[in-house]
Amino acid sequence: MVQYKQSSWIIDCGTGDVGVTKCAQIGKAAFMINEHADILLSMSCGGRTDGSLAEIAIITLTSLDPSTFHPLIVQSLAHHGLSVTVHLADRFKYYDFGQFELDNIAEALKVESREQAYKGIEDLAAFQYPDQEERLDKSSTHSPRNFPAQDQSEHFSVNVSQHVRLGNARGDAIETVIKNLNNLFAAIQNETQGPALTAWIIASGFVTVGTQMWRLYQLQQTGASIASIVSSIVTTLSPGVVAAAILTVATAYGIFFLIFQEERNILLVMNDSPSPYTLSRDVIQAGQRGVVVVDLPNPRTGGNIANAGIPCAIYVYYKPLGWGFDGSRMGLTFQSGNVARASFAVGMSAPILARNGMHILNDAQADNSAQPDA
Repeated sequence: MVQYKQSSWIIDCGTGDVGVTKCAQIGKAAFMINEHADILLSMSCGGRTDGSLAEIAIITLTSLDPSTFHPLIVQSLAHHGLSVTVHLADRFKYYDFGQFELDNIAEALKVESREQAYKGIEDLAAFQYPDQEERLDKSSTHSPRNFPAQDQSEHFSVNVSQHVRLGNARGDAIETVIKNLNNLFAAIQNETQGPALTAWIIASGFVTVGTQMWRLYQLQQTGASIASIVSSIVTTLSPGVVAAAILTVATAYGIFFLIFQEERNILLVMNDSPSPYTLSRDVIQAGQRGVVVVDLPNPRTGGNIANAGIPCAIYVYYKPLGWGFDGSRMGLTFQSGNVARASFAVGMSAPILARNGMHILNDAQADNSAQPDA
């Protein structure tokens, strides 16, 4: 793989919250820098909730001297009305990106037009979470919550291309994509610095991880790129809050890949339907529940397809070692939040002595066109 280097440029515009106007100017400058042929990814970071200095981080080939980009950084900021001094921070981050990551980064930079992108960045800079929580879409369903808190995790969302990759998997490829998801979570769960955290989320094909990121994502209804959206959300919530959410999700999912072998059942549900869904119940004939996501929202309405995030959730059931030769076996029922009495059910079985279990999808009362992918 080709190795890439991330350098950070500190912007001298004060400490603490630098304000909506400056955040928008920095965000638009970072977007503009992405148009340079030698820049793989440019991100705006800091200057908001956690007291960190505002900065622009750029990722380039390791063979390029980052100091040569100083004029580009200064000119881009000045172009958007911010005449300030910048200096190169004495910290670098290195990445071994393959084609998968490069494709996700390219998708994250897509926009319908520069004008729409700038308008989106201005809206993103105005995020004041949780003060704007009343603006959030609260059409998600509400489960009876008959699942213990220790069994519950949170959903995440992926970009359109990642959704297609996951949805097209068949046979042994299903196991591969599930393991790849686990590896992606493992790659980002220990990142606590804003630029690196943002870069890994984008390169992994994620749009949001956890409920708080999703709530902010719902507020963005314009044409900003995924890269701008993720940068703004990480900055607004603070890298520490986002990293904690990623660690929660990664730990809940990843632990089962480390401990258990053939006796586990893992279900990935991607909701590309117009309706939110709730896990209303599960029936366990053998084994026990590992982790579930109760509420799975529908994709955000508004905005454009270029920055769409498809909500996903993973459900894990398992049979501990030494519990006999009958593996885990269960059924799950999901209830629609928008269509009266619409539901679908999934049954899974993973015999310990068999390499693969059964995957049964029961349409139940829901119309095929209104169901998520399972």
